Amino acid sequence: MRLLCTIPSAGFIFLSAVVALHSAPRVERKHNLRRSGKQRIKSRKQARELNIYDDRNRNHYTRRPTRRPTKRPDSRRPTQRPTKRPAITPSSASTSSFRLKLYWQEGYNWQGNYDDPVYCMECSSSSNCSVGNEIIIKHCSLASDQKFTEVGGTIRPAIDTSLCFTIMGYDRAEDNDGDPITDPIQLQPCENENPNQQFVGFRSSGKFELSPIDRADRCLGQAHHPKSYEMIHPKSCAIARRDTTSSWVTY
Repeated sequence: MRLLCTIPSAGFIFLSAVVALHSAPRVERKHNLRRSGKQRIKSRKQARELNIYDDRNRNHYTRRPTRRPTKRPDSRRPTQRPTKRPAITPSSASTSSFRLKLYWQEGYNWQGNYDDPVYCMECSSSSNCSVGNEIIIKHCSLASDQKFTEVGGTIRPAIDTSLCFTIMGYDRAEDNDGDPITDPIQLQPCENENPNQQFVGFRSSGKFELSPIDRADRCLGQAHHPKSYEMIHPKSCAIARRDTTSSWVTY
């Protein structure tokens, strides 16, 4: 009876030992795989056991995230150096030229005249627009120096789009009525993101006011009621509106 009772116990011990020997390497192997960041997982089953299978890429079973960047990425490589300056001259296909005419409506009285004098902005040099030219008003015509274009908030002569309307200064003096006098608008070489060359308010149709991007209280206009050859300044919008000379239209 004693012998029979000990046999089951020995068998149980033997089976337990076999199970332990079979499972021990698997546990150790799993532990080693988790510790090693360099060992490659060779099977889908193994990856699922370690809970690192990537369903988005069924052909690779690397750990996520990888410790090293992809050797051969599909994306384009960055350029060695950024572009120093963007292209200043716009393509003719992307812009159209226009005249900037002083807005007029019934009831306006300029210099005792109730008719529209049809004044347009123009470069101060005859039949040409060059560096240092002031912008003046004259009777509208088909002259090339009355044609302008708008590019990204800048106003440029159509015959030379490398030049931009440029603010040269504010409030350097006062006129006889005590109104501040500013330097006239000049044509200067366009510079990327120069705030003195950036204007807001432009519209291709309807009336609008042109203001410097950082001075909403200023509007492009001339002093008092308009006359030929008067220069354009970034004058006070309140004064320009009082004189009914703050608005423009494309023409």
